[in-house]
Amino acid sequence: MGVTAGVSVLAGAGMQAAGAVQAGGAEAATARNNATLARWEAADARRRGAQEAGQLEAEGRRMVAQGAVAQAAGGVDTGSNPAARSAAAIARDAAITKANAEREAWGLEQEARDQSEASRRARRNTALGAIGPLVGGVGGAMGAYASYRYR
Repeated sequence: MGVTAGVSVLAGAGMQAAGAVQAGGAEAATARNNATLARWEAADARRRGAQEAGQLEAEGRRMVAQGAVAQAAGGVDTGSNPAARSAAAIARDAAITKANAEREAWGLEQEARDQSEASRRARRNTALGAIGPLVGGVGGAMGAYASYRYR
């Protein structure tokens, strides 16, 4: 009876350790995937910011040109073009758009770093999580054997 109990305790400990390893591996893989997604999102934020800023700049150039044409057609001196002030405002808006995209990307890169660190911690904790059940199982098996042997 004692040997059977000892083997059962060891088998249970092995299964517990295997479960801990499997759970830790899944946690590490999830964190790794999340880090990859955050990096992709950061690149996308930068791309979107550049695209939106480019669209603002193109629209601004178009508006300035249309204003100059309208003034010239109306006989207004285009040397004092108030559209130039609009162009400066549009350039400022484009710069703000780029800066906002860069801030978003920075936050996503921080998330990617955090997730990479979480993946490393999960892998490290996996080994530690498997040791406990194994040590406990050996102790339990020795206790079962001792109680069988010295009764």
